[in-house]
Amino acid sequence: MIKIRTSIKPGNPTFGKAYCQIKSELLQMNRYLVQLDFISFIKFNSLSFCCANTLFSPFNALFTFESSGIGRALLALFLAPFAGLLLGAVFGILAYPLYRFLTSHSEFLAALSGRFQEISDETPEESLPDK
Repeated sequence: MIKIRTSIKPGNPTFGKAYCQIKSELLQMNRYLVQLDFISFIKFNSLSFCCANTLFSPFNALFTFESSGIGRALLALFLAPFAGLLLGAVFGILAYPLYRFLTSHSEFLAALSGRFQEISDETPEESLPDK
């Protein structure tokens, strides 16, 4: 996280320098070589499928409406996110060996860029103070 000082006013001569530094830190993207473990890959794949299925569900509902009626179309629209999660998990399980092979042999496929924040391994119960 970037700590922004609020004591610098726009009239201050260091304002422009501080603003440029903060802006460059916000826009800076780090690159990492990443190979997700099995559970993380399944979670990411399920989330991707859920978003894609939800995004395209109105088109599916329209085609379902034309052939089967409004009831089935609304059902297809409502169940789309859940079907995406399920399909993402199934295809993630099937595709994980190929993903491991490709990311271990290709730096291009394993390289990710973005902002990453490390989280601690503590469980929530351990981080709470004792009463």
